[in-house]
Amino acid sequence: MSSPLNASYSIGKHAEACAATGRAFEPGEACMTCLVESDEDEGLERQDYSLEGWASARPDRVFASWRTEAPRPDAPPRAIAGDEELLDLFESMGDASEAKRLAFRYALALLMIRKRLLRQVAIREATDAAPGALLVRPKGSDPEAAPIEVINPPLGPAILADVLTQLEAIVRSDA
Repeated sequence: MSSPLNASYSIGKHAEACAATGRAFEPGEACMTCLVESDEDEGLERQDYSLEGWASARPDRVFASWRTEAPRPDAPPRAIAGDEELLDLFESMGDASEAKRLAFRYALALLMIRKRLLRQVAIREATDAAPGALLVRPKGSDPEAAPIEVINPPLGPAILADVLTQLEAIVRSDA
């Protein structure tokens, strides 16, 4: 049995049209991007939706989603998921309980700490009663607010490095 963490997270460019309606996106139009679990393998497929299409025909097996904008033809290439999209993606995965979602969210939190979008405030060690966790707060949030718990799934260093590399590829370019 292969590990869900060995799955492919290769993410393509923003689609030219809504996956639900087929209507072409207007440059700069607000839309939703999601990663959908593939039926055939353990990989993820990117799908882009207009806000109307997302409200009426949200796909099954959504792994994660975030709000973004359709690219403008004259704009320089940008990251697939910028800082706001990463925060949206992180928040949308807050109720993750499946092993591969926990691993993805944990790796995303580490990347966001590295990018200084999240600040680590504590580490909770694993016990017989509870898994270990990172306790983080978004940059600029109230220091008195309760920290966000990010479960630390049992990951080997090689698997974690692979997931982090894949996440960085998502953030770096829209190639």
